[in-house]
This record gives sequence, structure tokens and C-alpha cells, in this order.
Amino acid sequence: MEPDGTGGALVVLAGEIDQDCASELRDVLASALRAHPGRVVLDLAGVTFCDCACLNILLQARQEAGMRFGVRNISAQVSRLLRLTDTFASFPNGADPGSHPAEEGTGRT
Repeated sequence: MEPDGTGGALVVLAGEIDQDCASELRDVLASALRAHPGRVVLDLAGVTFCDCACLNILLQARQEAGMRFGVRNISAQVSRLLRLTDTFASFPNGADPGSHPAEEGTGRT
């Protein structure tokens, strides 16, 4: 977690984010939102896997913190999950939800 100079913070996530680390992610987000009341942004460029447990935590954080919580640099794997669950609109500033190679052949655009 890095302060962003505006009262907010940037949290960079990488690797597999799944049920095994869901409670840790929840704790990190809660701590970041308490410590940085301006805004907390997750950078998801390095996330190689994200399951529904992670998605639920992201959606809960977005619901509870509102515009104080956001994401950026959504990886292809996270983008695919957001598209399949029709939740991309919950993270409007994440990235352009254009087609990713990982999504080819899924029948989704």
C-alpha cells in the first residue's frame, strides 16, 4: 500500500487472488480505507487469477466505500470474470473493457 499524495492510497495486487487469501484481501482493503479516507485504488494488472470470493470482496468494498474505492489496470483474467458475471459496470474507471485474447472463443464481446 502506497500513499498517493492526495489522502488516498494505491494497493497493488498480483498473482492468484482466490478463496485462500480472501480474508487477507478483505483486511487489507478495510485497513487501507481506514488509513486513507481520500480514496483507495487497487491496481489489478498483475492479477493472474481471480475467483468469485475475490469478486465478492471487491463488490462489497465498492458498495460500502462508494466512490472512495476504485480499481485500475484490470488484467485480462479479472476482466473476463467481470464480463462473465456482468459486474464490469461496478468498476467504471478500471479500464476499457475491450476484447482480450483470453476471452476469445467465449462467445462474449
